[in-house]
Formats: sequence, structure tokens, C-alpha cells
Amino acid sequence: FLNQSEENSEVAEILIAKEAEFNFSKHAKLEIIGNRTILNRDYTYAKTKIIEKNWFLNLLRGFGEKVILLSPAPLKSEYLAGIDQIRIPSSGK
Repeated sequence: FLNQSEENSEVAEILIAKEAEFNFSKHAKLEIIGNRTILNRDYTYAKTKIIEKNWFLNLLRGFGEKVILLSPAPLKSEYLAGIDQIRIPSSGK
């Protein structure tokens, strides 16, 4: 992680729910592009550097539906595959 640099990192495009923008920006440097509304929810459209892929994916998972990954496509596919693997434990009944 420490060997990675921001200069040679890939860029991700994301939508961040307005109520999560401040907290997300504590973890990742954002370049704000604009605003979008999807299903009556306001989002900030932004770009950020992916300095370390696994850390970034875990960050996204932590914010749940409040952050939407738009690109890069390979990372988006990996993120969605990871979500599909999440299982809710049964209650044993």
C-alpha cells in the first residue's frame, strides 16, 4: 500500500449520496464533477484515485448504497461479484 503512489493510480468515477460525501471525503480525495439525481436521491458525481484496489473496494462496501461505482468497468465487475457473494446467515429455523 505504501509503495503505491497517487500519480500512477487508476481513476474511479463514483456517485456519492449527499449525506455521505463528507465522510467519504475523509478517506479518499475527491474531484467533484457535478451533481446527479437518481430515483429522487441527490448524488455528487466525482472522481477519485484508486491507490490500492482492495482497500478501495472495502471502502465502497462500507458505504453501501450511498456510493455507486461507475468506472472503471473491470473494478465495477469485481465489486458487483463481491456483493453477489455476500450471504445473510440463516436463523436456523
